[in-house]
Amino acid sequence: MTFVPVIPESYSHVLAEFESLDPLLSALRLDSARLKCTSIAVSRKWLALGSSGGGLNLIQKEGWKHRLFLSHKEGAISQVACCLHDDDYVAVATSQGFVVVWELNQERRGKPERIYVSSDHKGRKVTALCWDTAILRVFVGDHMGKVSAIKLNTSKQAKASAAFVMFPVQTITTVDSCVVQLDYLDGRLLISSLTRSFLCDTEREKFWKIGNKERDGEYGACFFPGRCSAGQQPLIYCARPGSRMWEVNFDGEVISTHQFKKLLSSPPLPVITQRSEPQYDHTLGSSQSLSFSKLLHLSEHCVLTWTERGIYIFLPQNVQVLLWSEVKDIQDVAVCKNELFCLHLNGKVSHLSLLSVERCVERLLRRGLWNLAARTCCLFQNSIIASRPKWTETLQAQLELRTFSLGLIKVLRFSFLAVMRFFFFLFVCWYLTSSVSSFVRKTTEKIGTLHTSPDLKVRPEARGDEQSCEEDMSSVTCPEEEVTEGKEEVVSQPPEEDKFQELKIATAEAMTKLQDPLVLFEPKSLRMVLQEWLSQLEKTFAMKDFSGVSDTDNSSVNSNQDMLLLDESKKGILDEEYEEEKRDSLGHEESVDQTACESANSLREPLVDDLFQVCSPCLIPDGLQKELAELITLCLELSVLNSEIKSASEHVDHTLQQSSSEILACQFLKKYFFLLDLKRAKESIKLSYANSPCVWDTFIEGLKETASSDPTYIKMEEGDLPTRLKLLEDSVPFDSPLLIAYATRLYEKFGESALRSFIRFYPSILPSDVMQLCHHHPAEFLAYLDSLVKSRPEDQRPSFLESLLQPESLRLDWLLLAVSHHAPPSTSTMDDEGDPRPHSHLFSWGYSQLILLLIKLPADFTTKEKMTDICKSHGFWPGYLILCLELGRRREAFTNIVYLNDMSLMEGDSGWIPETVEEWKLLLHLVQNKSTKPAPQKPPNGNFSDGPSPINVENVALLLAKAMGPDRAWSLLEECGLTLELSERFTRTCDILRIAEKRQRALIQSMLEKCDRFLWSQQA
Repeated sequence: MTFVPVIPESYSHVLAEFESLDPLLSALRLDSARLKCTSIAVSRKWLALGSSGGGLNLIQKEGWKHRLFLSHKEGAISQVACCLHDDDYVAVATSQGFVVVWELNQERRGKPERIYVSSDHKGRKVTALCWDTAILRVFVGDHMGKVSAIKLNTSKQAKASAAFVMFPVQTITTVDSCVVQLDYLDGRLLISSLTRSFLCDTEREKFWKIGNKERDGEYGACFFPGRCSAGQQPLIYCARPGSRMWEVNFDGEVISTHQFKKLLSSPPLPVITQRSEPQYDHTLGSSQSLSFSKLLHLSEHCVLTWTERGIYIFLPQNVQVLLWSEVKDIQDVAVCKNELFCLHLNGKVSHLSLLSVERCVERLLRRGLWNLAARTCCLFQNSIIASRPKWTETLQAQLELRTFSLGLIKVLRFSFLAVMRFFFFLFVCWYLTSSVSSFVRKTTEKIGTLHTSPDLKVRPEARGDEQSCEEDMSSVTCPEEEVTEGKEEVVSQPPEEDKFQELKIATAEAMTKLQDPLVLFEPKSLRMVLQEWLSQLEKTFAMKDFSGVSDTDNSSVNSNQDMLLLDESKKGILDEEYEEEKRDSLGHEESVDQTACESANSLREPLVDDLFQVCSPCLIPDGLQKELAELITLCLELSVLNSEIKSASEHVDHTLQQSSSEILACQFLKKYFFLLDLKRAKESIKLSYANSPCVWDTFIEGLKETASSDPTYIKMEEGDLPTRLKLLEDSVPFDSPLLIAYATRLYEKFGESALRSFIRFYPSILPSDVMQLCHHHPAEFLAYLDSLVKSRPEDQRPSFLESLLQPESLRLDWLLLAVSHHAPPSTSTMDDEGDPRPHSHLFSWGYSQLILLLIKLPADFTTKEKMTDICKSHGFWPGYLILCLELGRRREAFTNIVYLNDMSLMEGDSGWIPETVEEWKLLLHLVQNKSTKPAPQKPPNGNFSDGPSPINVENVALLLAKAMGPDRAWSLLEECGLTLELSERFTRTCDILRIAEKRQRALIQSMLEKCDRFLWSQQA
C-alpha cells in the first residue's frame, strides 16, 4: 500500500465542500465570459449573488432554489449586504456609486420594491456595506474614505401609509484613505482604512483611533462578540503587517499583539471535496508574512481571513492557527455560522463548511461518499484516535440499551483495514445516536443489518468465573425461557438441540465479544474471535453421530455426513501442508516456495469433484440459523476461511498466497454454502476476489445447484433466447440472488446476444456481475457495457456511467478495454517513435463514444494522467488531445496536432486555438520544423473523403490573421521570419480582413451615433 502522510493530532477541524454550486451558476447564466458573478453576501435564508450585468440573484439556501432576480440600471453590482436580523431587506451598491435598498416583501408574498436609492456616493467606488444589528440602517464606505448611514423606516406598516418618511443620508465621518472594511456591533461602528482602524459610537457620535502605529495597505478589522452567559465583553481584532493582529477591547484600547507568522509555516490542510482526492504534504514551509485584507468572525471562537494563496482560520484568544488551506484566487468571502461562500476572481462560487473531522466524516457518510470518508480518516487518524476515549464511553453507554448491529461490520471489507477501525467507530457512534433519522433506516436496509434474535439476551453480570459464564450462556441460548420466583429454569431440549448446544454457546459468546468496540474495530482481534467461532462450527458439522438427528431421512444425513467428512479430510490435508511449509520456511525459502506450489497444485485438482452443501445436513433452529448466516458471511467478507491462525512473521510468496486464498475460498463456499447470505457473499467475492475467477465460478456453481430443483430452471432448457428471457422475467423475482445463476445459463447457451439482453435486468444484474460472468471474454463485456450506456438518453449518459464506476479503479480498466478492442492497428495510428501519423485521428473506433464519455468524466489529476498515457499508447488521439488540454499540457497538444496535420482541429467552435502570443510562436515554430510523415492511404474502417486541409505555414498564418487581426499577425510572422513563405493568397485574405474590420468599425460607430441621438431626444 502506498504511504499516506498523516496529519498531526493538533488539527481537529477541516474545510469541506459537500456540493458544487457550478450547476446553480450555470442555470443563472453566471458562468459565461460576458456575464459573471461580481459580489456575494449570505444570510440565514438567502445567498445573494451580484452580477456584472447589474442583476442581483437571491437564492434560497434551503434546496438552492432561485427565488428572486432584482435588476439595476445603475451599473454592475459591486457590493451586496443582507440584513442579518431581518431577511426581508438587502442592500446593493453599484459600479456608479448608487446604493439601493430593497424590501423583498416575502412575508406578504408581494413583489420586491426599492425603498431607498442613495446617490450620496455617486461617482465613487463603494468598497464596504454593513447593516446595523438592531435597526434598519445601512452603513456605506467608499474609496475616498467617506462613511455614511442610510436609515430606513422601521415600521413596515407605516411605509404603506401617508406617514412614511424618507430619512436623509447621514454622513458619519470621512477618514484619511479608502475604506477597506466596516463592521457593526452594539452601537459601535468599526471602520478599517488603508492607514488605521477607527471606532465610532454612533449613538454619542464619538470617535477613537485604534492604536498609535499606522499601516499602509489593505488590512481588515472585525468585532469578536463575547458570550453573554459568561459576561464577556466583545473584543476587536485589527490586522497588522507581518501576519499580526491587535486585540482591542470594546473601548478601542489595544490589549495585546498576536503574532501568527511562525505558526503559518505549517503545511496547508487539504480541502475535503469530491473534485479531487485530498493530499497532504507534511514538509514544513517557510514563515508567511501576510496582509490580512479582511477579517470575519466565524462560528464562535474563530476569525477568518484570506489571501491570494488560501484561507486562514485563527483562534485569536489562544493565539493558535486552527487551520489554513490552499484555495486559490479568492476575491471575496461571505460567512454564516460555520459556512463559507467564496467568490473567485473568475466569477465562480464555492461553498465550504468548517467542521470537526468527526462531523465531516459523518456528513460524508450521509452522502454515501465512502471512499472520501475513508481517505479523510486515514489523513486525520491521529485526531480521531485522540478523541477515541470520549466516543468509546458514548458507544458503551449506548450498547447497554440496545443490541449492536453486526451488519455494519460488512463494510470493513472495503479497504484501509488498518485504519478503518477508527472510521467505523465514528460511523457506529453516529448511527446509534441518530437512529430516528430516515437516513439510518435507509442505511440499515442497504447494508444488511443483523437483528439479533430475541432469544439472545446477554446479562451484564455474566462476567464472573467460568462456571457462572457457562450457566448464563446455556440459559441465554435456550429457545424457551421461563422466569419463576426469580429463578431461571431451562426447558428440556430435544436430542437435536443438544447437538448444537456447544455451537450455541460459541455463537452467543462471539456475538457478545463483537459488541465490544475494542474487538469490533481492531481487525486482528475481530478475526481471532471469528476463527475461534469457526473452529466450533467445524467441530459441530464434522460430528459422526448425526444419524440420530433425524430418523426420517437417515440416508440423506449419512450422505451429508460423508461429504462433511470429505471436506474435513481436505481441511486436514491443507493444515498438514501448511505446517510442513512453516517448518521448512525456518530453513530455506526456496524449498518453502517449491513445496507450497506443489501443495497448491495438488489441492487444485480435487476441487472439481467436490459436492456443494446447499442444504443443511440437519434441522437447525430458526434463531440459530440466522445468527450462523450472519457470522459465516462475515467470515467470508473478512477472509477468515479456516480456524488456523497464521503467524504474522510467516514469509510466503505473493503468488502462493493468492493461490492458497483461492483454494480456501472455494472450499469454504462449498462447505458452508447452505449458511451464507447469498447477496452479501456475491458482493464480497466481487470485491475481494476480483482477480480470482475460480472463486466466482465456484459461487455460481453453488447457485446453480440451489436453483436446480426449481421447475423454472428445468423449463429454461428449451426454447430460443426471447422465450427463455420471458420465462425468466415472469418466474424469477428480480431481487432473487439466484437470478445471476439463470443469467449464467443463458450466457453459456447464447453468448454475447444474451449479455446484451441483460440490460433489462439492470440494476438487479450489475456491470460488475457481467464482468465476472464473462471474465474470459472481455470483448463481450465491453459490448454489454456500451449497450447499457447507450440505453440511456444522451444527456443522462455521463452521470449514469459515473454511477457505474464503483470502485473508481474501474475507470482505467474499462478505458483500457475500450481502446484495445475494435480499434485500428497501432501501425496505422503511430510511427516507430510513438508519434501520431498524419490524419490518424480520423480512424473509426468501435467504442469511441464510450471512450470519450470515460475521458470527459470528472477525475483526479493522477487518474487523468494515467488515462492520457493509455490513450497515447493505443493511438486514440482525439481523447489524448482532450486530456492534454485538461491537464494544461498545451505544448504537447499542439505538437501532436501538427503531427496529425489537420487544420480542422484548430478551426470551428470546438477547435484548439492558441491563446497567447507564446503559443502562436510555438505553433509556427513546430509547423516550420515539422518533418512530413506518410499518411495512411485509406483507413481500415472508413474513408477520408476529400482529405483534411493540411497544417502548413500559410494555413496557420491565415488562422493567426483571423484571430489577432492582419496587422498584428504580420508583425508576428516577421518576428518569426516566415513572411517569405507566404503566397499571394495570404496577402489577399489580409486585405479582405482589413476591409471587413473597417466596415465593422464604421457600422458600430454609426449605431452608437444613432443611439446617442435617440437618448438625447428622449432627455429633451
